[in-house]
Amino acid sequence: MDNNQILNQTQNPTQENESAISLKDLVFIVLNNWYWFVISVFVCLVVTAFVYKSKPKTYTDNATILLRDESGNKGYKGQNMDAIFATMGMGNSGLTLENEIYIIKSTPLLMKTAERLGMNSWCNRNDMFKKVSYYTDSPMRLKVYNKQVDSVKLTMTMEVTPIDENSFNYRLTSLNGHRVKGEKKKATFDQIVNVNDYAGFSVEKLESFRADRDVDVTFDMGFTPLYDIARGMRARLDVSRADKVASILNISYSDANAVRAREVVDTLIAVYNEDVINDKNMVAEKTEKFIDDRIALIFGELSAVDARIESLQKSANVPDLSSASGTVLQSGMRYADEVAQLEVELAAIKMVQEHISNHDNDNSLIPSLIISDAGVTNLIAVYNSQLLSYQKLLQGAGPNHPSVQNNAKELQNTREAIKASINNLINSINVKLSGTKRQEQIMQRRISDMPTTTKAVTEVGREQRIKEELYLYLLSKREENAMNLAVTVANAKVVESAQQVRVAPRLMMFVLVGLILGLAIPAAVMFLISFFNTKLRGKPDVEKALSIPVLGEIPQKPESRAKDEVLVTANGTDTVTEAFRILHSNIPFFLNDGDKKVLQTVSTMPGEGKSFVSINLALSLAYTGKKTILIDLDLRKRSTSKTIDRHNRMGIIHYLLGKEEDVEKVITKSEASENLDYIVCEKTPPNATQLLMNGRFEKMIEHLRPLYDYIILDSTPAQIVADSAIVNRSADLTMYIMRVGKLNKGAFPFIQELSDKQKFKNMAIVLTDTPLIKKRYGGYGYGYGYGYGYGYGYGYGYGYGYGYGYGYGYGEDSEKKDKRDKES
Repeated sequence: MDNNQILNQTQNPTQENESAISLKDLVFIVLNNWYWFVISVFVCLVVTAFVYKSKPKTYTDNATILLRDESGNKGYKGQNMDAIFATMGMGNSGLTLENEIYIIKSTPLLMKTAERLGMNSWCNRNDMFKKVSYYTDSPMRLKVYNKQVDSVKLTMTMEVTPIDENSFNYRLTSLNGHRVKGEKKKATFDQIVNVNDYAGFSVEKLESFRADRDVDVTFDMGFTPLYDIARGMRARLDVSRADKVASILNISYSDANAVRAREVVDTLIAVYNEDVINDKNMVAEKTEKFIDDRIALIFGELSAVDARIESLQKSANVPDLSSASGTVLQSGMRYADEVAQLEVELAAIKMVQEHISNHDNDNSLIPSLIISDAGVTNLIAVYNSQLLSYQKLLQGAGPNHPSVQNNAKELQNTREAIKASINNLINSINVKLSGTKRQEQIMQRRISDMPTTTKAVTEVGREQRIKEELYLYLLSKREENAMNLAVTVANAKVVESAQQVRVAPRLMMFVLVGLILGLAIPAAVMFLISFFNTKLRGKPDVEKALSIPVLGEIPQKPESRAKDEVLVTANGTDTVTEAFRILHSNIPFFLNDGDKKVLQTVSTMPGEGKSFVSINLALSLAYTGKKTILIDLDLRKRSTSKTIDRHNRMGIIHYLLGKEEDVEKVITKSEASENLDYIVCEKTPPNATQLLMNGRFEKMIEHLRPLYDYIILDSTPAQIVADSAIVNRSADLTMYIMRVGKLNKGAFPFIQELSDKQKFKNMAIVLTDTPLIKKRYGGYGYGYGYGYGYGYGYGYGYGYGYGYGYGYGYGEDSEKKDKRDKES
């Protein structure tokens, strides 16, 4: 078993993904390209600084409100309503508060807020880096005159440039949403300028106007309909619950002007409270009208009863009931009183029932103060609140909005619940009334001997008392309703007034983004370059993908000698010379038999450094006293021969053709070292492969083995022609040359197959053009990198033939190159 096989078994490599990049590789790349990170961070910080300066500041103000129930108690009634609905099988937790949130954000309320603050007329100034939005500090105000307000929603924007304290230049830029290429015109402040047949404008100079600051400065001014302003406000408004169980809402609003942001929040809360109070007053006014109508009706009925009693008493001369009835009559009257009370209550309930049953009142509020039962009264209050919310949602969102449809269903359910409760209440009162009437009838039988007229007076008197009590009851409810109307309490109590909670953009956030981008951009670029790079990067790539041992690494040429092919010197201490010394010191480990001395250089493709390694390795061996001969077997390109000998001496072609039988006569002594000889390829033959297969080459190698310590064969690329495989029959060690940054890693399977199937003997890899890197604490060492170092890259293609076979040339016709060599 040879050393190559032993090394293969010892290493036992795993065939990993050749494109995989380890963390160590990335750290190495970052450290060696630190200056790109510095430049990127600097550029990103400059860019973010410009963006920060050009981005207008946004101020956010936040206020906290507590929603109270209609009686003014703390805590929103929606929590109790949830419990009531839950008992009826209609639980909808949080729905009422969500409706209030929607109402606060509704377009009508925002339009009222914008109108009160005059936000439909605006003024901005474009500074060098950002836009300044004016509000109360605006130097000018745009007023718009519209003769067709109902038919036209006027929208206008313009550029205004004050010339002096009395006049200005203006240019109309848009009208009613359409761009206008207006010309610059001149006008004076407060002058009405007609834009078209139905619209005009004027610019008013305000107290904050300063000639030294505002003259010759262009301002963007405009007028926008309240509806569009409200839509824009809604996008910057946020209303949310502070807690799942609390009836507290957080209201926040963002604006480019700090004063406007605070006033929008405060004004919106005030408008919301006014809207709620108006709704409550509307309910009270509807109830008052209902009570007044009933009082008028009862008053008329009561007057008729009084007249009947007076007529009976006059006609029958009946004394007062209290003196005529006695004890029995008093007992009868007690039951009569109870019947009267029940009938009063029943009459009041039936009034409400008639109101609800009338479909003309389906969208009207239900009187809520004439029924004494607390449960029914609460349900009526809930229905009235839901009806008001439904009407607002219908106005703002339309009938097809999910919230509107849900509220309609909920409204119908509540109305049905009220009907059911009233029916139950009527049935209950009827039961009580029937029992009380039976007792009354018993007492009436006991006084049956009383005169008929007295009985008639009693009946009329009872009717009189019913009407009187109902009349007094309605009067008391009217007073109660009047008190409620006078002391109506707003829904929202401000817990915390509007306060500025944050300002955007934040400088530190932009600095952090700049730093992150500055570090991330070059890191991402380097990662992508490394990830998608399919070229050989260094020894770790070989060790990950191949089981072939690495014989040595040859670093890049110094920049000053990038075009030189011979770099090794006898006493040199440069990195290239030392690398070749290490290389030839490793060779004996792969040649464990003293008779094995033939070294062949081969590569996958041209330009990977076969000739460079062959020449300098031969020199390095010769300088150590090893008798070495270098043979140029790249019969098609002859790179080695062109480098070491330009005299077109007799060489291997004469021997292979049989024109010279003596091998000694084709050997040339090197002037660089007495231990180095070489055999050149004096010309390009048309039948290179056939010449190598005629048997004379093997005979020559057997002749040279006892004469030299090392025989170096510089052959052709393995993937292009078969010459290298033929030469390899006589080789003892195949030095497979791979150039870092040039060889595509897609060739690794091909190279591994050459080794696995023993197509080339005893293969070992030599890496060329390995970049030198500076270590952290000085000195030099080999490592990853990119670059090509020295450039004798050549292509390959078909050349010409002499009657049979074919040759190839790397990049250009070989005969033309030979002519140029002779001329030089």
